[in-house]
Amino acid sequence: MKKLKSSEGIYSRRFVVKGGKPLSGTVKLSGAKNSASKLFITSLLTDQPVRLSNCPCGTLEMHITRQICELLGTKFEKFTSGEVVLQTKKIKTTSFSESLGIVNRIGILMAGPLLSRTGEAKIPKPGGDQIGKRPVDFHLNALKMLGAEVKEYDNFYELKAKRLNGANITLKYPSVGATENIIISACLAEGTTYLNNAAVEPEIMDMILLLQN
Repeated sequence: MKKLKSSEGIYSRRFVVKGGKPLSGTVKLSGAKNSASKLFITSLLTDQPVRLSNCPCGTLEMHITRQICELLGTKFEKFTSGEVVLQTKKIKTTSFSESLGIVNRIGILMAGPLLSRTGEAKIPKPGGDQIGKRPVDFHLNALKMLGAEVKEYDNFYELKAKRLNGANITLKYPSVGATENIIISACLAEGTTYLNNAAVEPEIMDMILLLQN
């Protein structure tokens, strides 16, 4: 690491890489947490065991997602960086700790599985990385279009639906989270859902493959 001075006089640290030599060796890449955490949530749709390989279990997001799933009723038979086996035979509760929801925006994605399996969900208002305004309007509007009744309170959203139904949904922009939420929620809905202007990030493709399996 070298400390260099920029043209504005501000110091910054940079890596200086000198090439010219052949590279050799083996690097093992970890699975993506952005994918694995969403697959945990997707597994809530079924009462059957789900097995995930090359799962990155050491991150904070993975541990928080596991905590939420366990509160809802998931049993983790195995939880290692090589393999995770989880099963949610029965949803034990339709709400989870507000503190978990605030520190992790992934909680909003629990709405679909909870509505599909129990007909109701109580979701804490999400927090997450401070990278600008990140509203959940797209999520809530889409869930309403699928048939959910949504009530907003100071610290949480309450959702109810006797049955989710297919809908024709167009996103104002291809939101990754909203796309994931719609796909998860529509999977067990009655009828066909058409999603326009959807995001197509790799984690969404992983989620679709799991749903197809």
